[in-house]
Amino acid sequence: MPVQAYTPEEMLVLLREETQRAGGPTKWAHGRDIAPSTVSDALSGRREIGETIGTAMGFVRRQLFIKVRKPGKEPNSAAV
Repeated sequence: MPVQAYTPEEMLVLLREETQRAGGPTKWAHGRDIAPSTVSDALSGRREIGETIGTAMGFVRRQLFIKVRKPGKEPNSAAV
């Protein structure tokens, strides 16, 4: 099964949707043993969605490498 990666902006949209379905950020947070201020800070952009919120949403955070150029030799360096 392919892995779906989400940007921080997409995660924020998902968090907003989840908190709305739960009846608000405070209810969502309490149902997951997370401080409501942590959720509010993430929703307002004062902090990133971290491991705690991501895990509560069913996600894991992983480092990604994104290819930006074709593989090959390193750029030529001047001979010393």
